[in-house]
Amino acid sequence: MLAKHSLGQASRAAWRQRVPSHDAGIAGNPSAQAHWLEREQQIEKAIAALAKLDDRTLLGLGISHRSHIEWTVRYCHDC
Repeated sequence: MLAKHSLGQASRAAWRQRVPSHDAGIAGNPSAQAHWLEREQQIEKAIAALAKLDDRTLLGLGISHRSHIEWTVRYCHDC
């Protein structure tokens, strides 16, 4: 099942702007930037794939609403 979690204001703001809040020094590290960009691309592919599924299948996967798809892909690694 999808667990309910709350995000802090700083994390939520960073998530909206797609800025990695956990490491402010990523801007000066090309290797970290490449890794972050690759991860973002994988996340977008997974979100697109899940968005193609019907609501019943999503519910069977533990995603109770379409608005939870992105959060589940980004943060629910062991759900």
